[in-house]
Amino acid sequence: RVLFRSVYVSGKMVMEGDAVIENNQLSYQGSVNYAQGAGVLVSNGAFVMNGGTIRNNASQHQGGGVCVFADVKTGSFEMNGGTLEGNTASKYGGAVYVSLKSDLNLNRYLLL
Repeated sequence: RVLFRSVYVSGKMVMEGDAVIENNQLSYQGSVNYAQGAGVLVSNGAFVMNGGTIRNNASQHQGGGVCVFADVKTGSFEMNGGTLEGNTASKYGGAVYVSLKSDLNLNRYLLL
């Protein structure tokens, strides 16, 4: 089992097996950018979740579990397996927040 703290993705990341991203909290620190994607922040990149768990993460703005933000290129989140559980955000997307220039593909998932 692999445990992670908060993860930042600007290229491509694939999460598999029993990996866990948990118990992260983000709050404003002079900029909204510091309060996005407490579990995983995808910035102009691609995140593929084939397994594992993202749980109990909290953002003071958006994307408690996963935040996909694209300002230059397209960002993406593809979920083919795994669990999103107990993630919260004060504004938008407790489990997942996806910006306008980004793609979301939910193929096989469990949201709790």
